[in-house]
Amino acid sequence: MLYKDFTEKNNTKTLQKNDFSDIKKNIKPFIELSFKKEYNFEENHKFKFEGTNIIIRETIIKHIENILKIDEKYAPFKILELEEKFGYSTEIETEINSQPQNITIRGIFDRLDKKNDIVRLIDYKTGAAKKKFSSIESLFEAENSTRNRTVLQIFYYCLIYKQKFGTTNFKPGVYNIREMFSKKFDPDIIFKKEPINKDNMEFILAEYKSYLSQAISNIFDPEIPFTQTENEHNCAYCDYKNICNK
Repeated sequence: MLYKDFTEKNNTKTLQKNDFSDIKKNIKPFIELSFKKEYNFEENHKFKFEGTNIIIRETIIKHIENILKIDEKYAPFKILELEEKFGYSTEIETEINSQPQNITIRGIFDRLDKKNDIVRLIDYKTGAAKKKFSSIESLFEAENSTRNRTVLQIFYYCLIYKQKFGTTNFKPGVYNIREMFSKKFDPDIIFKKEPINKDNMEFILAEYKSYLSQAISNIFDPEIPFTQTENEHNCAYCDYKNICNK
């Protein structure tokens, strides 16, 4: 919202280092506006922060200031998109009942920005997020409690982007809020010891697409029943745990 408001008012999508002083001035007003919307207040009414809302506000301010600090160092860059409402969709080839099928997949990107002709596909994470992985196969090991779900998700977005725009001239990145306080913060996704970029994106996504296609085929296969996970750790934050009573 901060970036969208600034770019629309200034009729530019490119953020320069000296723009951030003005952007930072709007942090508190936009937070108050967000609280008004959450509590169904009229925009022209004053919102009085009390109790835990004061703590929540101050926590949000610190996180936003930190993100802006990191982006200011990265500037100048161009904002391409910020969480488009309907996102993007594409099709992936798979087999269902031994018949070829095209299945539509859809994703909403948190942020697309561009610098030096390279597009960054940024995903925001509020919790812990690992950015290193050793193989594509490991991302699809359903019973593996340590599999990297963050990378699994970001490559899903990458696949949609590649097929939608027909290019691998981009790189994925994760802004995991907790880690961003570290001086060594780096949003890059790391495959073994190498960062994912346009040079290795092609073969990484080719393998990812193959595994995703097989996973979709298994979901639609009537011969493969849905079963409860054997790893109860997977149930801790599952939205459907009250349905299956695991």
